[in-house]
Amino acid sequence: MVGGRGDRGRGAVVVTAVPAPAATVAPDVARDAYAGAAARWAADAELLYRPLAEHLVERCPIAVAGAPVLDAGAGTGAASASLASRGAAVVATDRELSMVHYEKAGRPPGVAGDVVALPFASGVFAVAVAAFVVNHLAEPAAGLAELARVVRPGGAVLASTFASQRDPAKERLDDVATRFGWVAPPWSDVVHRRQGAIGTTSGLLAAAGAAGLRRADVTEADVRVAGVDRERFIRYRLGMPQYRAWYTGLAPAEVVRFHSTAVAALEPMDAFAPRVIELVAIVG
Repeated sequence: MVGGRGDRGRGAVVVTAVPAPAATVAPDVARDAYAGAAARWAADAELLYRPLAEHLVERCPIAVAGAPVLDAGAGTGAASASLASRGAAVVATDRELSMVHYEKAGRPPGVAGDVVALPFASGVFAVAVAAFVVNHLAEPAAGLAELARVVRPGGAVLASTFASQRDPAKERLDDVATRFGWVAPPWSDVVHRRQGAIGTTSGLLAAAGAAGLRRADVTEADVRVAGVDRERFIRYRLGMPQYRAWYTGLAPAEVVRFHSTAVAALEPMDAFAPRVIELVAIVG
């Protein structure tokens, strides 16, 4: 486990060794789902996740320029990029090390770490951001409590998830994929159930309260993502790891047929506006 202190003069994070926690992170059905998925995630899934991460970061109630900020569950760096563009001294962490290693030369420093057992000392960061992370957790409150632990008093915790009611466009694409032989992997069904439990304003607010985040604001809104037409929507969805094994196994002719069928099923679509639940909380 590593910890650190914020160097306020330069906005740097000085990392030092501290004892590892006695508890270990319990195995999880979705643990290996994102292994090897980084390249496709960055090229396709981030077509949606990057603007949605930007939307969350824009709600940060304190200035991040020069401040140490954690991007938890960072993936290939959607929120990290938004934070770095604002001058934050970003540190990224993700359970899947290949995600934080993806094109690491051009990204903020990153380490492997689970959001329910973060490898940082308490009070290291001014802000912790977890974009579309808590919906993966069996115990969302435990993840939010860890985010709060590593943020100093007066700092902020930001988190987001999709609403529990699934978007019709996702359902239509899944219907087409099923006709072409796709079967949702068991871990995907587990994540959908977890998202259902946390994907309401009351559900996320309750998790925040259980985590000790009393000064919390939770909102629900349709976030319009410009430029996501049918083709880009299909790319975004196929960038998700639950489709990878099935899609890479399709014969070239089947790929063509799937795409033409999916485009027809999604008509009309000139933009995508998923319903998103966002949490902004002040620590302490």
